[in-house]
Amino acid sequence: MSPSERILSFSIRAAFRLLCRMDVKQLQRIPRYGAVVLATNHIGNLDGPLFYSFLRRQKKTGIAKRELWEHPLTGYIMRIWDLIPIDRGETDRETIRRCFKALDDGYLLGIAPEGTRSRTGILGTGHPGAVYIAGAKKLPIYPVAHWGTSEVLRKLTSFRRPNITIRVGQPFFLEKPGGGKVGVEDRTRMLDEMMYQLAVLLPPQYRGAYADMSRMTTDYIRYLDVNTEVTPPPA
Repeated sequence: MSPSERILSFSIRAAFRLLCRMDVKQLQRIPRYGAVVLATNHIGNLDGPLFYSFLRRQKKTGIAKRELWEHPLTGYIMRIWDLIPIDRGETDRETIRRCFKALDDGYLLGIAPEGTRSRTGILGTGHPGAVYIAGAKKLPIYPVAHWGTSEVLRKLTSFRRPNITIRVGQPFFLEKPGGGKVGVEDRTRMLDEMMYQLAVLLPPQYRGAYADMSRMTTDYIRYLDVNTEVTPPPA
C-alpha cells in the first residue's frame, strides 16, 4: 500500500468515525488475504470510501462508474485506489478482464449487483452481469449489507450524527445443482438468490424488490464453512 493510499484511507476512516456512529465490526469476518468477491448493496457515493477505508487488507479493489474518473478529485481517488471503471448499466469485456485479473492476483473484488445506486437505501433489482463476474471464478462470495449512508447529509445538516451499520453474511459459492452448462434461466435464479443473501441482512424496510422473504431459495448456493480458512499466499 502506497503512502498516499494509507493517508487517504486513514483520513476517510477518521472522518467517518468523527462524524458518524459506526457499527462496522463484522467487516473483520472478511479474510485479509486470498481472492474473494464482496457483494454489497449500493446506496450512494459514500459506499466506496466506506468499504475501502475500513477493510483492513492490502489487496482490494472494486468496480466504480466511469464518470468518477472525469472529476479531478474523485478521479485522483479512483487512481490511488486502482479501482475498475465501468460504463453505467454495461459490463464490457475490458471490465470483466480486469476483474478476473484482480481475482487471479489474489485481490478482494467489490461489486454492487444492483448496478446503480438506490439513493434511499432500499434494495433494487440485481444486474445479470454481476452473476457472471461473481460466479465465473468459483470463488467465495461474501454478502455485505450496509445502511445509514443515505441519511448522512440530512442528519449532519441538522447537527445529528448518523448511524452507519455494516452486516456480513455467510460466504457462499454460486453453483448449478448437479453441474452442467449454466443457462440464462440458471443465471436469473443465481442472481435472485444472491440478492436475497443481501436482503436477509437488511432491516425489512430496506429490502425493496426482495422484501418477500417467502420467495427466497438457496438451490444455487453452497455455503462456505465459516471455519474454513482461506489459504495464505506463499511467503
